[in-house]
Amino acid sequence: MFEAIVATIVAVMGTAQDWTGVEFGRAQFDQVQAYAQERMLDPPVAGTPREQFAWRHGAELSLWNAAPLVDLVPARYLADLQDHGWTPAHPPEPLICGKQPVDGLMLVREPVWDREPSALKIAWQEWHGAHTFSKTELFCVLKWQEDALPRDDAHQARVYAAWINAASGWLKGLDKHSDVLAARYWDRVSEPDQVAAQADLGFAVTACAQEQPGTPSQCCVADVREGSSAWRADLRVGDRVAGTVQAPFDPCRTPALLKGDSGSKVELRLWSMRRKRTRAVRLIRDFAVAHDVSEERLAAGYLHLRLSDFVKGTAARLRAVIAAEAGAKSRTPLRGIILDMRDNTGGVLDEAVAIADMLLPSGTILKARWHAKPDQQPLASDTPDDVRLPIVLVVNRMCASACEVLTGALQDHRRALVLGEHTLGKASMQRIAKPTLMAGFYIKATIGHYWTPNDRDLDGVGTLPDIALPLQATTQFSAPQEAVWRQAAQCVARQGQAPKLLAADVAPKRRPDPWLAMARDFVACVAQPQ
Repeated sequence: MFEAIVATIVAVMGTAQDWTGVEFGRAQFDQVQAYAQERMLDPPVAGTPREQFAWRHGAELSLWNAAPLVDLVPARYLADLQDHGWTPAHPPEPLICGKQPVDGLMLVREPVWDREPSALKIAWQEWHGAHTFSKTELFCVLKWQEDALPRDDAHQARVYAAWINAASGWLKGLDKHSDVLAARYWDRVSEPDQVAAQADLGFAVTACAQEQPGTPSQCCVADVREGSSAWRADLRVGDRVAGTVQAPFDPCRTPALLKGDSGSKVELRLWSMRRKRTRAVRLIRDFAVAHDVSEERLAAGYLHLRLSDFVKGTAARLRAVIAAEAGAKSRTPLRGIILDMRDNTGGVLDEAVAIADMLLPSGTILKARWHAKPDQQPLASDTPDDVRLPIVLVVNRMCASACEVLTGALQDHRRALVLGEHTLGKASMQRIAKPTLMAGFYIKATIGHYWTPNDRDLDGVGTLPDIALPLQATTQFSAPQEAVWRQAAQCVARQGQAPKLLAADVAPKRRPDPWLAMARDFVACVAQPQ
């Protein structure tokens, strides 16, 4: 079976709470270095400009832990700043290694890197032309911090943080998608159900599109979370929120007031878009839960599947949902599927491969190159429980990595019509693993690169949809390049119902979604006999 790989974009390494109690020093840094050397697709090579940049980047990021911020810069750069009138708030200090100053490197106790970025770049190029930045210099920066940090109860935690930042910076200097992650953070975000950090009332707000004379507020409901107390109270998009029954307030200016303790109750006054009057509603705060797979049965036998993430078990859950909907005898037989992967930034590659296998009758799913192991080309197998319904796939510019693997496979085999916009363009694959069983952190390192079945390299490029959609339009779309989809586009141009459906619902419970309305038109036309 395809090796379990995680390909995801992780915005942060974890919160301070996630890292609390995690020991991280030289031994842990050495584990990170050894892992990268053994597993990275392009491991560091001693003395190369790339490796030197990684050591320097680790040193620079380790200093983010200092308060106030400390910058490591060439002495030449500081001289340039002083020539232009800059005066340091504190005297710059030379970086000391083995009781000797490192030639041409200074530590300055204030942020200066953004004063003259082009001059800083030139200064570093000149410094690297005559010197080498190595692990030794990085460890000297860390030693300087250990000595400079206040000797209080938080000293050891700050030292750990400096080492964590150094490891993160070193990995990112080698490869922008590699990092170290707090174990608590990764274990949490790997769950199929993501629970919000704070309870809320179940609806979002925005400034009203237009003024409504005689109404108490210009702050409107923008969206309502299904299953929340706001949903049960029948709040609608466009309802104007005036505040609580006890006192007025503008939630658009103070949205934090919508959040609070789970189970807490609030009685709101709002002007109802449907009822054309003011009413009071009692709402209870609860936690929003985002699922990796969610479904919505649409009219005429079409199924909207929202695939927001690829975590362990996603493919099995998707298969189970489709099987349950297809086997529901009380409903109209399924005629087609809308697979919605907007904002899906990737995840476990095995799950994307398994879903492609489920949807493709045969053929290559992707082509992969790995470090220190044979290249792989997993193939789709034709099984009786494969999904054979027409598919429309919806993507946007946040679709990345495993999301693009699935998109590329279905698009190259013309198994699905792809709607939306250009995807992100991340064709590297990462493995996330603990260096030891008891470690409090994971190492994320790039270990592979993939191409689509038709040998397209999406890295930095992404994939274009078969039909591009403007953000809000429901009657405009680009002409498909592939002849196989032109008949469907002509059908939508003649018979599309999206504008009529959106206009008919003047007070919807959910935020109007023109792309979903368009996808419903396209899947109906794709499902028509040719």
